[in-house]
Amino acid sequence: MPDTLVSIAVTLPATTLQIGGTTQAVARVTVDVTDGSVDQRPLTWSSSSPSVATVDTNGLVRGVAAGTAQIRATNGTVTGAATVTVAVPVVAITSAQETAIAAVPVGGRFTLQGPTRNFDVVVNA
Repeated sequence: MPDTLVSIAVTLPATTLQIGGTTQAVARVTVDVTDGSVDQRPLTWSSSSPSVATVDTNGLVRGVAAGTAQIRATNGTVTGAATVTVAVPVVAITSAQETAIAAVPVGGRFTLQGPTRNFDVVVNA
């Protein structure tokens, strides 16, 4: 009789990803050794929300859209999971003409011009 798989613990080096970012999931398997034989079934990786984060057959997790997802590793009837949060990338403004921004009324719009793209901004209360 092969050894009994007791548990699977999944860890993520990065629990928060940007959209498009990746992290390598790691599964730690605990086995109850009874006869010295080892069940060699591979782990099956899955995501509770593939629209937020995907995971490939090797456990590589990729952020797809903002939200949270459970990344699971399964072997037979035993499953372990870890939560990943995918965030929208934050754009840092390193310089701006504050006087122009301060003059925009609530509900007004302006455009921030960046080195690779522009951002349309609406001022909310």
